[in-house]
This record gives sequence, structure tokens and C-alpha cells, in this order.
Amino acid sequence: MDKLIKLQIALFFFEIETRPDRLISVVNDNLGNLFDAMPSIFPIPQEAPPEIPIVTLSDSNQRFSCSIARSRIDFSRVISAGEQLDETDKVITDFQKKANLFVAAVSQAKKVVRFGFIAQYFFRDKNPTLQITRKYLKPDLGPLEEITLRYNKKKDQFGYSLNDIYEITAAKEMDGGELRDGVFVQRDLNNAIASESLTKENILSIIDKNMQSFQVEKTKELVK
Repeated sequence: MDKLIKLQIALFFFEIETRPDRLISVVNDNLGNLFDAMPSIFPIPQEAPPEIPIVTLSDSNQRFSCSIARSRIDFSRVISAGEQLDETDKVITDFQKKANLFVAAVSQAKKVVRFGFIAQYFFRDKNPTLQITRKYLKPDLGPLEEITLRYNKKKDQFGYSLNDIYEITAAKEMDGGELRDGVFVQRDLNNAIASESLTKENILSIIDKNMQSFQVEKTKELVK
């Protein structure tokens, strides 16, 4: 089945946050206590790489999560197996609303210089390597065991230089106890590091302008 797997927004700080746990209430209060499960805080030493998550938050249904490192914070929505394709547009709309609150809270508490908006998809296909080869490579290349395609469609929006990175690969997923073949697609829209902080309005304007192209049917055009 063609489906959206995960949505994620990442915000990168200008300065290292020495106490990532202080951001728990900043985020959760603004999201209406969405993360109702017990948070996890890991005693990571200060000399460890700053991108290692120190705090993880989740809701009791395990659909929403937030990880906080010293250099970044990520907000994610995992789409469960029980959520049907016709519900995906509602999931995306709901995630965008919550992302608005998330971005507003973080950008008020921290100077943000970079963002990333990531989406992952799976499109079932009996012969994914052949499908990708036909779509992007020479048809006479012959049968392939593995194939991965990655490209970046750079663009300028609202005065920012953006990377729009696509990764397309033959993959497998477990579905109903059976291993299914298909094409995995990851899209990562992000900006080059800004010399000045990104405002809430900057980030949300970019996401809003591009959100329609993240729909499942739009992304499916990349592989079908």
C-alpha cells in the first residue's frame, strides 16, 4: 500500500543549549500537553557530540515524539499501520497545525538558524529496482540488485537558499507479518545556515508554501 510513514521538523540552535531539559515545558505547554508519557532524560556528558538527543518526549499513543539535543530539537509524527491512505491529508494538516505551535514556542525561547522539514514514504512495487531504473536511468542498464538515487533541487524562497533533497531507494517493509517490496522516498527541505536567526514567520511561510507538494499522491509521481 502506498503510504506516508513519518513527518518531522527539525530546528537547529545558534548557540549550544546546556540544559535541554529546560525546553520540555516550553514545548509541551504550547502544544497543550501533547506529550503525556513520562519523559526520558539521559545523562550525556557535556563533551559528547551536541547532536545526541538528551531528552525524549512522546504521547501515550506513540504517534508524536520530540527529541531535544544541545544543538537541535526535533518534532515528529509517525503514521501507524491502522491509519488509512484517505486519512493522510488530515494527518498532514493536523501535523502542520501542531508544527506551527512547536516552531512558535522554540523560536521564542531559542535563536534558530536552520530548519529541516522531512517526510518519509513507502510505495509498494513488486520490482522496485526496475521501477526506479525505468523512471530515472537507462532502460538497458539490466537487472540490478540494489539501487539508490539522491538529488538536490536547490531553490530560493522568501530570501533564503533552500535545499530540497530527495532520496529514492528500493526497500522492503514488514506488513501483516509478510515482507513487502517497494520504493522508499525521503524528502528533506532545509535552508542553508542563516547569518541571522530565522523567525517563526520565516519558517512557517516556507513550510506552508511547500506543504501541498508533500502530499502522498504528489510524491508518488516521483516513482510511478
